[in-house]
Amino acid sequence: MNPKNDAVIIHGLSLWYDHIMSLCNVNPIDNKPINLDHPFPEIFLQMDLVGSCNGLVCLGCPPLGQMIVLWNPSTRMYKTIRLPSTKMDQGEVEKVSLGLGFDPVENDHKIVRIMCMTPKMPKKIQVKVQVYSVNRDSWKRIQVETPFYLFQTRCNAIVKGIPYWTAFIESESKFLEVLLFFDTQNEVFLQGAVPNFPMGEGTNARLVELKDGLASLVYYLSEESNKGVCVDVWVLDDCKKSWSKKFSVGPIPFKVERLIQCSKNGEIVAEGTKGKLFLYDPKTNGIKNISIDEVQAHSYEAFSYTESLVSIKGMKQLGL
Repeated sequence: MNPKNDAVIIHGLSLWYDHIMSLCNVNPIDNKPINLDHPFPEIFLQMDLVGSCNGLVCLGCPPLGQMIVLWNPSTRMYKTIRLPSTKMDQGEVEKVSLGLGFDPVENDHKIVRIMCMTPKMPKKIQVKVQVYSVNRDSWKRIQVETPFYLFQTRCNAIVKGIPYWTAFIESESKFLEVLLFFDTQNEVFLQGAVPNFPMGEGTNARLVELKDGLASLVYYLSEESNKGVCVDVWVLDDCKKSWSKKFSVGPIPFKVERLIQCSKNGEIVAEGTKGKLFLYDPKTNGIKNISIDEVQAHSYEAFSYTESLVSIKGMKQLGL
């Protein structure tokens, strides 16, 4: 990957509850990110940044996915995706979670729409899944062998065109956490190893894409808490069977409220006090401010972004 094409797309909520989209180029760092005009209708008060893949960005409306938009910020082109009709034969939809992926064999971008149903039977997980193909411009329903439940309304990470979720399945009357990913070629869900690192009190973790692999940023206060937050970086192997700790960084020399994302090359986007964003370079311990004005604290979400001229049939020019 060309390091000069390393960027992060950031979504935040303004003080007036408007959706703010910004593009931050990492190399060199833009202290003042580019404000982006986005195509999501203002009538929807909620918006998810579902993810970014090959220059396309997917936007959705939580919690029921009433609107889905594919958008190329570089070309200012977008397409509103027609939603499928859904027969509610298994109860009402409680939550919809979206994911964006890419099938390299068919050269086809795909949207995964997961509907978690309100079960008719107590404690019985029920789920419906539909997949949209950009090439076919249509949805199809796929069968799920092992039902699962999701708390989040979008995928946690996208790596090499594969969307990942942390999910829960039933096992012997218990709910077990699993790592779920969608095979975009065969259109099936598969399970990977669940991270086995210790999660003590005050410890948080975030799944991210890191150098074309799935990583988990585990962050916690240092033993001398006044010195700041430390981060352990764990990476999933190519077979998706085990996790290993690659390195640790910190204490980060500023107060960290939460880690949001990292760039493809490993710079960490972190939120400090009062909603201030920073870019932290673990290699140099350097910190750079990301200045986005008047955005609510704890409203940020972000994905790594690579500029492209990718277009899909049916796209329209933003603003026309």
